[in-house]
Amino acid sequence: MKRPRLTPSFILRRHFLASMASYDDVMSLSVRRGFLWPAVDLYGGFAGFYDYGHNGFLMRRRWEDLWTETFLGLSDNYYLIDTTTILPEAPLKASGHVDHFSDLLVTCTRCGESYRGDQLLEGATHEEHEGLTPAELDARIRELKIRCPNCKGELGPARPFNMMFPLDVGPTGKDRAYLRPETAQGVYLNFRREFEALRRKLPMGLAIVGRAYRNEISPRQGAYRMREFLQAELQIFFDPATFGAGLPFDAIASAPVRIAWAAEKNQPGAHEIFPKDLVASDLPPWYVYHLAAVQRFYLDRLRVPRDAFRFAELDEKERAFYNKIHFDIQVKQESLGGFKEVGGVHYRTDHDLKGHEAMSHAKQSVTFDGSRLIPHVLELSFGVDRNVWALLDLSYSKGERIVLRLPPRLARVGLARPVVQQRRADRLATPAAARARERRRLPPREQRRATRKDGGTPRKPEEALRRLLRRLRFNRPTVRSHGRNWHALHGDGGPRVARRKRSHRPRAGFAEADSSDRVGARRHAHATPRRRQDVRRVNAWRRHATSTPSSAASGMGSRGRSTVAAASPSRTPGDSRVPSSR
Repeated sequence: MKRPRLTPSFILRRHFLASMASYDDVMSLSVRRGFLWPAVDLYGGFAGFYDYGHNGFLMRRRWEDLWTETFLGLSDNYYLIDTTTILPEAPLKASGHVDHFSDLLVTCTRCGESYRGDQLLEGATHEEHEGLTPAELDARIRELKIRCPNCKGELGPARPFNMMFPLDVGPTGKDRAYLRPETAQGVYLNFRREFEALRRKLPMGLAIVGRAYRNEISPRQGAYRMREFLQAELQIFFDPATFGAGLPFDAIASAPVRIAWAAEKNQPGAHEIFPKDLVASDLPPWYVYHLAAVQRFYLDRLRVPRDAFRFAELDEKERAFYNKIHFDIQVKQESLGGFKEVGGVHYRTDHDLKGHEAMSHAKQSVTFDGSRLIPHVLELSFGVDRNVWALLDLSYSKGERIVLRLPPRLARVGLARPVVQQRRADRLATPAAARARERRRLPPREQRRATRKDGGTPRKPEEALRRLLRRLRFNRPTVRSHGRNWHALHGDGGPRVARRKRSHRPRAGFAEADSSDRVGARRHAHATPRRRQDVRRVNAWRRHATSTPSSAASGMGSRGRSTVAAASPSRTPGDSRVPSSR
């Protein structure tokens, strides 16, 4: 048999267990560093309600994103939805919340302070006491001689107290409603619509990350027991006869699951049990598979130490009335005194859909693989606020200074080694950097002339000249020629520039005649600044390229002005064409 897998090496166990963090330590750090603090603190606070600061909100949002990524990734048919937070009385009556969603309340006969009965017993014995009847609770209080924590007065008899927040909807308040006590009911009310929209396939998963409300009798312990809180729940609808066959059970067969059975959950440890042994103990294979998936989320994604995590079984008296199998997800928190619940894996059977079918008279049964059935539900439920508090507790480390060593995916500030020099070297190795270095080796005037507009490679002189001549050739104006006799008669010595149609200024052409000529001077005067600049640049390149000292070869006219034709071959008499600028 393989040995149980130890905590992964990347988890520094000493970071979590270096010092025992008290509740006051974690709350003080949370308030000072902007994670979590009591709501309405300006007016003395509001019991059971908390606000998130800038660091706490970001940490909570990243936890939600990681949860969504992990559990919606279990199947291609799992989706995230959102529903209303106010529900009328009828669906909550059908689900059993109106009649059964209650805790036992005891009230002091002297000061009138109210307490939750099982919490008084837990404080006296350091053990959980859920599922007791009012008579059993009264007997245990008398046996342990528990008095009022406030005034030491005698406690009255226990009575059920419904934990839902009632609302009167409408101007007359005739419509009775409640703030939802859990996000799950919104999923069940939308099951048929989503089943049709998702093409009638099972298993189908619908998840909600949203707020729920419970009117706790005595909220305490920070974010652990709140009246307004966040839940992240995934409801998986499936056919129990075929669900297990489609899951990759072999992928989790070698990883032992940490289990504390119902009779042992008050002890600090847990058993390392392989999945096949859990199946042999009458747990369904699909239930064991999802236990392993939840454990992998905490150990691998949240990096919780292995010995600080476990599942705790609830027996028939302790679990909720709608659950057939119920294991709590527990994380060890020194600030709260040991293992505390942060979530649960619940097999709710078809209780909810049958209840809504009976109350609404709308069929909830579906046809899948040739058989008609009401799907069963497996619920993966997580308290977001409780998980945030647990991670703050586990990450708290007190030495020379207080440090929170959070998992990388949840940390507010990420740290890494400086890579500035490496990044600079990478930048210098790019082609753009090489072109810039080559450009900087040229004189400033040549940089401007020989560089592309987009900062590309410097052009060679031949390439620059070729581009300039091409621009001059394609942009030259229309030339009208009358022959040699006409030019001799008028004495202008060359062709005349014709104005373009719909143009207010002629585009200058350049003849072989000297620029001191009347027509040549007029052409040069009417040339656009861009064209004159191009001509000067062409002549400058030609002067640089030629070695002939004559004024004709150097491109200089009688007045020292540059002309394009000065370096061109002489035209024959009577030739009226503009010389080629090639």
